[in-house]
Amino acid sequence: MLRKKILIFAVVLAVGVGISIHGEPAGYNIVVNKARPDQDMALKDLKKIFLGEITTWPDGTGIKLAVLKTGESHNTFIDGVLKMTAIQFSTYWKRKVFSGGATGTDIQYFKTEKSLKEYIASEPGSIGYLSPASVDDTVKVIPVK
Repeated sequence: MLRKKILIFAVVLAVGVGISIHGEPAGYNIVVNKARPDQDMALKDLKKIFLGEITTWPDGTGIKLAVLKTGESHNTFIDGVLKMTAIQFSTYWKRKVFSGGATGTDIQYFKTEKSLKEYIASEPGSIGYLSPASVDDTVKVIPVK
């Protein structure tokens, strides 16, 4: 009985922190424009991209970041991948722009997943994240290792 309670607690804890049973982040998918070549991405590179440390794709195309302003997918992504809070992420990018380390066009903020998805679908170098329910054939999901 105790073993069963411990197992249930572990599952609830894993779900609560946004991790699925398989160890993959839950609550979002990394999406790119459909024109991007198929590729896997290392988690460390994904983090560098969303922190503005990697600014071009391997083929030289400029990376265009698309992020949500708020919401569950945003919070899960920022916490799970970047190990930041949403406020820390926002502050990080404001400092980066104001210090000259980035421009205001390096990152685009969206109020809705629909508008973020439309941007990704229309911009060849773009990358963002969407909840699994928002993904459709207008964007490409890329696996993260």
